[in-house]
Amino acid sequence: MPDANTYCLVSIRERASDRQCFGLAAKRKPQGHVHVGRGAPHGVGSAAEPHRLCLTVSVVENAGGPFAYTGGTPEHATPVQEATVKFPSGRAMTFLTYEFPEAVSIPMDAEICSPDRAVWFKAFEPYAIGQ
Repeated sequence: MPDANTYCLVSIRERASDRQCFGLAAKRKPQGHVHVGRGAPHGVGSAAEPHRLCLTVSVVENAGGPFAYTGGTPEHATPVQEATVKFPSGRAMTFLTYEFPEAVSIPMDAEICSPDRAVWFKAFEPYAIGQ
């Protein structure tokens, strides 16, 4: 992360790579969901049967998981994967990643939530800024 309000996403998949940086809201609550960013679709599979997946990365600040889908979940979406980084200042950032096929219809009620629903957000709303 180049500064306290920016993170960069590097996605490397088989024959393609993508790098994007996203800004976090400068003024935000100290705990909770702060951003959803969608990377460029990438191809997977064989040359005979290619398909494209959309990688979504959500950043949750100073809140524990595990996080999971609630409501509708798109067919063939991957499970929510999470990795937490703790900084010397005590700040913690949890990065959630999940993918779904590009041509799949997304249920309007697809959310990602912590077990107690203290943190929840629309799973596939690009560029949503925290709650």
